[in-house]
Amino acid sequence: MLGLRYAIGATMLAFSAGIWMSVNQGRYTGAAGNILPLHALGFHALQAVPLVAWLFSLSATPEREARPWVHAAGGAWLTACLGIAWQTAAGRPVTEPSLAMLATVVLLFGWVLSAVHAFRAWRASRPRAVLQPAT
Repeated sequence: MLGLRYAIGATMLAFSAGIWMSVNQGRYTGAAGNILPLHALGFHALQAVPLVAWLFSLSATPEREARPWVHAAGGAWLTACLGIAWQTAAGRPVTEPSLAMLATVVLLFGWVLSAVHAFRAWRASRPRAVLQPAT
């Protein structure tokens, strides 16, 4: 449920970006801003953040240890969406170096770390196949 809450928050940003595109009658804003990356990143939260929570739920990791990782994944993704929104609202492309884009890259790397940790926790808790010698 925690992962879904963060995903829904990012999805609300994606819906807002969709409304922004409708009002703007296109995806471009300002000198070179493009609203579409914000729209896409926000909706991909529905896959990315619950994936981390789901992997932890399949692992033997206690909830008190997994929750902070899900908070980190969800917070990083949601804040990365805000970084993209900041860059887009300034009318600048997401490929242009800026403090907002640096923060976005660092935040998405934080999500990757959370996802890798969740995957490793899941892999560590899977039963290992024991090979028996042939008779």
